[in-house]
Amino acid sequence: LGTGEPIPLWSYGIVEYLMGLDLSGLDCLELGSGQSTLFFAKRCRSVTVIENNREWMTKLESMQIPGVTALFAQPGTMPRKMAELRQTFQFISIDPGENRFACAKAALPILSDDGLLVLDNSEWYPNTAALLRDAGLIQIDFHDFRPVHHYRTTTSLFLRPNFRPKPLGRSLPLTPIGGRYIEINNWDRPF
Repeated sequence: LGTGEPIPLWSYGIVEYLMGLDLSGLDCLELGSGQSTLFFAKRCRSVTVIENNREWMTKLESMQIPGVTALFAQPGTMPRKMAELRQTFQFISIDPGENRFACAKAALPILSDDGLLVLDNSEWYPNTAALLRDAGLIQIDFHDFRPVHHYRTTTSLFLRPNFRPKPLGRSLPLTPIGGRYIEINNWDRPF
């Protein structure tokens, strides 16, 4: 976002939204890792990564990122590895290199009652999105460009009904990158 800071390779809109939230008390489960791991390590209480790419896993482990626990799952075994965690998470990111429907199904029992879940490229996975909606999660779609790609895509946020966003700063929403900040706005004064 212009600062050189690592960000998830998701729609810019959802990245900016998450940057405005206080995620510091959340335990994050990330299915598939990358720049997003570095992004969440700076923002969440803890990040547990399940990765099925051995080469990337080795690189991730060598970084020794504080607060990050990396677990390897043989390809096709990620849902089973998730069930073995025996922990709930307030934030789950589904962006693995394997079956997203199976991963989303395994995520539902370990997503906390006030949690949020991200499904990247959700327009490519309509059955997975339907599964999450049918489980009572509220879907919010962010259609936008993303880093290093020349096309628009959708990253969807799924919220448990008990989710309550906590702004990181004084206001939410943030002024978008490249947007115009107005300090005093007479049309927004409380009565």
